[in-house]
Amino acid sequence: MEFNLTRFGLVLKRDLLTNRRVYINFFLGMFVFYVTLGCLSQMNFNNALSYTGGSYHMMVITDRAEYTASFLVRTAGMANAMFFLFLLFSVAQFAYDLREKPSRINALMLPASRLEKFLGRWLLLVPGACLVAVAAFACADAARLAVQPVLFEHTLPSLVPEFFRQWNFFLPEFYVQQDGHVLVLLSALGSRLLLLFVHASYLLGGLYFRKRGALMTTVLYLVGNFVFVLLAWRIADLTDSAEFWQNLRPGLAYYAVLDALLFALTAGCVWLSWRKFSRMQVL
Repeated sequence: MEFNLTRFGLVLKRDLLTNRRVYINFFLGMFVFYVTLGCLSQMNFNNALSYTGGSYHMMVITDRAEYTASFLVRTAGMANAMFFLFLLFSVAQFAYDLREKPSRINALMLPASRLEKFLGRWLLLVPGACLVAVAAFACADAARLAVQPVLFEHTLPSLVPEFFRQWNFFLPEFYVQQDGHVLVLLSALGSRLLLLFVHASYLLGGLYFRKRGALMTTVLYLVGNFVFVLLAWRIADLTDSAEFWQNLRPGLAYYAVLDALLFALTAGCVWLSWRKFSRMQVL
């Protein structure tokens, strides 16, 4: 697995120039979505979803500070959810130029090692896609701020600080401040490993299902979850439900095993992805 830094830079440059339309479309698609999300949320800024009496209903917020906070948290939360989905879609496009024979020949016959091509593609479709999505969000928020004096009755602050503040969820310090207990920290590690596993599985799906990587991987997830729920339901029916779920109460060993399993699954998906890419034939 030969790696040359200069050649690696040329691989990145070639990918950016060859597939610049793909990255521009990524930016424009996210920009349009974020502008639409911000404007629609601001049009309905004084309403919030409330849960009382066992059901959800819309309530009208009259306090200015309260509805401003509601707008920021709600809209930034939806923006971050879309951000995560976009990263899954992006990494599932790993083999986007390997679908057709001519483009596959151009990509695989490039004078560079498979490791350089693999890492270059990953850098552009994951960290690069992050930068594209963040830039699209910042530009969309700036556009909303520019037009809100004309289109809306009230002016609301920028969403950018709240957008990044919600990323604190991914920092270990967030959980240490909440509760420094080892179970909390292990469960927090498990949530990070789960996200990494989902990311790695979409990378693998993008390589095995080249034309519809995101769609096919999502379908497999839905089928797998459906089967898992049926099995859990069946097991609960065959046993005393209360006793069964009580015995499954999470403990230290539970989280340790779960974290180890998620780490192994993530590493397995990455290894299989690399194995598939490194053995891919030109013809």
